[in-house]
Amino acid sequence: MALNIVKDIDNRVAVKNVLMSVSDKTGLETFVPALVKACPGVKIYSTGGTYTKVKEILGADAGKTLVAVSDYTGQPEMQGGLVKTLDFKIYLGLLSETYNDAHQADLKRLSALPIDMVVVNLYPFQQTVAKPLDYGSITSELEAHSGTIGLDTRFRLMKKAFAHTAAYDTAISQFFASRTWDEVNCTYDQH
Repeated sequence: MALNIVKDIDNRVAVKNVLMSVSDKTGLETFVPALVKACPGVKIYSTGGTYTKVKEILGADAGKTLVAVSDYTGQPEMQGGLVKTLDFKIYLGLLSETYNDAHQADLKRLSALPIDMVVVNLYPFQQTVAKPLDYGSITSELEAHSGTIGLDTRFRLMKKAFAHTAAYDTAISQFFASRTWDEVNCTYDQH
């Protein structure tokens, strides 16, 4: 039943608010302008180095489009950048259902916004980060469908994201499983 509701109500989602925080910034110089062009009025909520890169890409238009996550949430990033987007307003934006009145009331109560798209990749741990090959197909779809992204595309990307994070977690697990504490401590002491 719930999946039918999503297909019927949220089949095409207008991309208005994007959370963007990437380790590998390759491709942003093409993706960001295409995203802004395909989705007029889009707001990009970003962090740290990604914020700096997107601001550089957008130039004079950055003030209309780019928002620091810390400004949106009212919470500063953790020193060293380890915690940037872990905030209740972000969780609400990610998990709220557009067709659920209670969720919409929660968003309003906290002055939170629904997040329509998340652009992330993982910190490169033993070269597990794949290149951002989805940017072209995403921007093509946004351009072809008036700034909306379809359920089929979101489902395909969700499957890819879960497979990627599973492989990423496996690589980290295997790294630590094969080492002693002294080996791990020595490795990190060298950085």
